[in-house]
Formats: sequence, structure tokens, C-alpha cells
Amino acid sequence: MALSGGPTMADSFDRALRGAIRARGQSLERLHVKLAERGIHVSMASLGNWQRGRCRPERSQSLRAVRALEEILDLAPYSLAVLLGPRRPRGRWVRTVHGGPSYRDVCEVHDDGPEATFDQRWFRFPAHTYLLRVQFEPDTLPTRCHRTWQPNVSAPSADVQELRLSGWHTVRVADLEVRPGVHGIRWEWD
Repeated sequence: MALSGGPTMADSFDRALRGAIRARGQSLERLHVKLAERGIHVSMASLGNWQRGRCRPERSQSLRAVRALEEILDLAPYSLAVLLGPRRPRGRWVRTVHGGPSYRDVCEVHDDGPEATFDQRWFRFPAHTYLLRVQFEPDTLPTRCHRTWQPNVSAPSADVQELRLSGWHTVRVADLEVRPGVHGIRWEWD
């Protein structure tokens, strides 16, 4: 069961994590033990720093811990992970990893052209994170939405999962450790 009043896109990662820990009555020590039982080793100091906003998880082991914390704290899948956003640039390096979110993936797109029925992104190489969010106008909501995937641009697209519209008329796909291929969302109007 998902935690009612759980994290929303308006929350910061640290605030959402802190709230979920408090709501479930968990201690950092207990979470540390539960993660270790799953073979995920994250220090108590890291967990504490994450919930205080001093740093955030970015390495693959830390991201595995976030996914496990979502399960341990009985949160919806990716509800914490999507709050992380793209990796922060380190030093002079200002690009995210290959396949990271583009401007189009994280900013509103207005299109007065023909009615769209999908949005997707092609990843030639594995990527660290991917978030695709599609928001619809309240008076023009689709009847169905699906997460899609195809191994390459010439292969047919397959529906992977049916998606539900949120209360904000939004559907989203969030992935960690993205495999190469075409990832997207398609929707039907009638």
C-alpha cells in the first residue's frame, strides 16, 4: 500500500524522504539494517545527509538504495527517485551522462501542430536517469496512456505498462540505469 500523502513532484528529495521515514516510524539505524539485508550497503551518515539535504544519492549503489527505500517505506515506485532529477555536474564537466534528459524532456513544449499521440526518447547508450512527463489540458484528456519501449528505432514499439493520469492530468516515466532503446509514452484520444 502506498503512503497516503506521499511525495509529490513539488517536494524536494530530502523533505520527501524525511517525511516518509517519520510517517513510517522508522529510524535511520533500522533503515540501514534493512538495506544491508538486501545487500545494499549505505552508511548511516549518508542516510542522514540525504534526509537533511546535505547531499543526495547519485552513484549506482546509492540509487539502488533509493529504490529499496521506496519499497521499505511502502512508497509508490520511483516516488523518491523522480525527485532527484538529473545528476549534478562535477567540477568543469557540465553535461550529464550520454542519454541524460534533454531540454525538451524537462521543459514545457507547446505545439500548435497536429494532435500528438506519443512522446519518446532514443538512448543509444545506457543512461543514469530518465524522466519523461507529459501533461494534458484538463479539457482534452486521453482515454488511455501507456509506457512504451522498443530496442531500436526500426523495431516496432511495444506497450510495457498502462499509466494512470495523476490529479494534475500528468503521466510520467522515470527510470534509473536506463538501457539503450527507445523509451516513451503513448496515448489514445478516443
